[in-house]
Amino acid sequence: LAVTLLFTAILLGRSFVKLTEVPLGFEAAHVWSGAIQFSPAAHSADQRWDWDTHFYTPLLEQISQLHGVESVSACNAIPFNPSGAWSENLRLPNRSKGEEIQAQIGLALPRYFETMGIPLLRGRTFTGGDGRQAPYVAVVNQEFANRYFPGQEAVGQLVMNTGNDARSRIVFAFHRPEALA
Repeated sequence: LAVTLLFTAILLGRSFVKLTEVPLGFEAAHVWSGAIQFSPAAHSADQRWDWDTHFYTPLLEQISQLHGVESVSACNAIPFNPSGAWSENLRLPNRSKGEEIQAQIGLALPRYFETMGIPLLRGRTFTGGDGRQAPYVAVVNQEFANRYFPGQEAVGQLVMNTGNDARSRIVFAFHRPEALA
């Protein structure tokens, strides 16, 4: 029994070490994350939709002034904790209405990908010009690009929300390690 337990412990230890060597797809060292919970009753409906300009932008400006801070941004769903994200049915132009795809949607402010150390493959990241008043833009990972735009460039393509036909143009593609795909 002792030999079996020792053998199992060694195998589990080796597996743990191998897991720590798997690329995450972002830079985890020297990155701090925090969560902020809003009370819906404390904000009007318009303020809740303007989460970026009324709350986060001034907060991020203050945080960026702190000693040692190199980059700062915000999102509603960080890697490995997508609790703020939601799923939506999307449709790609030039495909029948029955060919809907379900995607996990999250929101991010400018410099999010640079702050997280997520490598840019093609296109651009979010800018200050991307917002509610501008045409919608979308970010996809390489797996999405390969699956839905095989042999084509994903950057510049359109995706449509099936609920309201809102169109988003893909502006950025990033790599997600195969181990996480």
